[in-house]
Amino acid sequence: MSAGGLTRSTLNAIRERHDVSGSVSRYSGRKIYTDWANHYLAKSGCPRLIKDLSQDVTDGVLLAQIIQIIANEKVEDINGSPRSQSQMALKE
Repeated sequence: MSAGGLTRSTLNAIRERHDVSGSVSRYSGRKIYTDWANHYLAKSGCPRLIKDLSQDVTDGVLLAQIIQIIANEKVEDINGSPRSQSQMALKE
């Protein structure tokens, strides 16, 4: 297994989706990370997937979900519906 529980076969499947020759050099790392995170989100049944990595994780909620899925542990005190930047990380 690789980091984050990603198996070699899963990594190869992600690479093949990007380029049948297996080369990912012309694709941005952001796309690879997006696919990696979406793989785990979809596998867990999460209804929300990442469309734009830089936008979709800004409030911390989706990022916390990804961490919980990969670590298989609950992230405590996450505000699931932050209304302001100060509420984005921890419950107030």
